[in-house]
Amino acid sequence: MDQKLYKIFEENKIDLKLCCMRWMLIFMLQEFEINEAILVWDGLLCSEIGINKFIYYYCLAVMFIKRDELIENPTTVYG
Repeated sequence: MDQKLYKIFEENKIDLKLCCMRWMLIFMLQEFEINEAILVWDGLLCSEIGINKFIYYYCLAVMFIKRDELIENPTTVYG
């Protein structure tokens, strides 16, 4: 993880597990209709690549994309 972002998370006592869980719960629901999101989730959960590896990379990508926003206002990590 980005060292500056990590330090800000530590200073603000942000639990990475909770923010990653939030991101996963809303994953695809902002981009797709619920029926489409369910199909994506179904395919993902049945995938041979494994959900654990995917979740790790997905959450890192969210942090990378939202880096500046999270540094400026770390509490946005929870919504």
